[in-house]
Amino acid sequence: MNGGGVVNETREATRDEEREEVLRMASRFVVAGLLDLLTGVCKQVARPGPNPTTYSWALEFNLWAHLSFTFVVYRILCAPQVLESMKKIRVECDAQLLLGVVCLIATSLLFFAC
Repeated sequence: MNGGGVVNETREATRDEEREEVLRMASRFVVAGLLDLLTGVCKQVARPGPNPTTYSWALEFNLWAHLSFTFVVYRILCAPQVLESMKKIRVECDAQLLLGVVCLIATSLLFFAC
């Protein structure tokens, strides 16, 4: 009898861990989506200044930020609902989010310098 109880507790623990991982992925999805929208806003608000080189670099960093955030959104949407895969994808998404944030900071600094 006790063997069945242990199995049920293990399954419940696994389900709880999967739910927590899905919530972590959902928060990254929302952050990536909002930051992707911010890249579009930055691009629309910016105007070319007297230095066209700075503006072109800003557009380039803005594109890289947009691609990083879009990759995160795509990766999360296509992620299988397997715990080990979600953990691996979460690490990849964190790296892409960091890259995107760095590019977005460079974009805003360059747009400010225009």
